[in-house]
Amino acid sequence: MLGTPTIAVIGENHALWPGLEPGFSAAIRASPVTAGRRVTTIVRPWHDSQHAHGAASLALAHPDTLA
Repeated sequence: MLGTPTIAVIGENHALWPGLEPGFSAAIRASPVTAGRRVTTIVRPWHDSQHAHGAASLALAHPDTLA
């Protein structure tokens, strides 16, 4: 499968989503990448703990690069 299964719209942009969503959805539907049409979009405000979650995810996914 090509593309990402989930796109997160977070932080200040989440408040803009009602105006951004129509163009975003049209671009996804027009995408030549079939997998792009099945993408899930998550819209939410930012929480500082997400930095730690992201860093931990990268470390767990690639433990050989921690040295």
